[in-house]
Amino acid sequence: MMHISDQQVKQALSYSTCVELLRSAFLQHASNQAVILPRLRASLSPVSLSVMGAILPAVGVMGVKSYPTIAGKFNFLVNLFDSTTGEHLCAVDANEVTAFRTAALTQLAFEVAGVKSMESLAIFGTGIQAWSHLQCLSQRWQIGELHVVGVSDEESLTFAQKARATLGINAVASGTARALSECSNFVTATRSSEPLFDGASLPANAFVAAIGSSKPQSREIDEAAMRRASEIIVEWRPQSCAEAGEFAQLPQGVTEMLPIVEIGDMIVNANGAKKASDGIRIFKSVGVGLSDVAICAYLYRYYR
Repeated sequence: MMHISDQQVKQALSYSTCVELLRSAFLQHASNQAVILPRLRASLSPVSLSVMGAILPAVGVMGVKSYPTIAGKFNFLVNLFDSTTGEHLCAVDANEVTAFRTAALTQLAFEVAGVKSMESLAIFGTGIQAWSHLQCLSQRWQIGELHVVGVSDEESLTFAQKARATLGINAVASGTARALSECSNFVTATRSSEPLFDGASLPANAFVAAIGSSKPQSREIDEAAMRRASEIIVEWRPQSCAEAGEFAQLPQGVTEMLPIVEIGDMIVNANGAKKASDGIRIFKSVGVGLSDVAICAYLYRYYR
């Protein structure tokens, strides 16, 4: 049985490869050629255990991602099986997979929403996912100016300095009000349980990728932003609406009225021709097993 380590994952993957793997996987899902196993969680304070997965017959695999959560820290593992024989193909240490696939899917969402350039970008958060997103997006677009909004001035400054030194990006430590007034593209990568800003203050052409939370009790985006959105992109509507606090905390009946579209349907229908001025668009990501299984299938083929 093959085992693929996090180090091997880093050696084999690129963000551009992951974007195309995800594009194909979500296209298959939208075409009823793949199925998603929704996330299941079991908790016994102070720990929890989560599982999710997918079946992707087009690439000959099915798989399950499992991970414990202890004191806010995760440890991800994907087990991959042959979708024809049921043979156990490999186990993949998936901490790096999670970082790659989350950022790559955000890039894909920006693309299918029709974002052509990134003259300004604000990132809320300074952790692993914030950095992964910056690496990924900066490889796809030339970022004119980056605003970093961390939980402290020190964290914002450190992240901005790293972005300047490592990626050559014009990065500044910023605040919420300044970021909202000077940026049009936003990534929220925090563990906040409360909205990060007043949605009424978002610029009219904003694109917001909210990727930091996947539990009903947490949300980064408020009701005002959700109601103003001309389009809300999700991975898979049943899981997104059940898990994301952005939906779960809305008054009863509001979610059904929102312009929600699955990213796979956007790919199928080639709706990416929209201009970046078509109103506020929100990508609300919770993470689905389809992303992990698609990328781990590639890793299995790569190392086999």
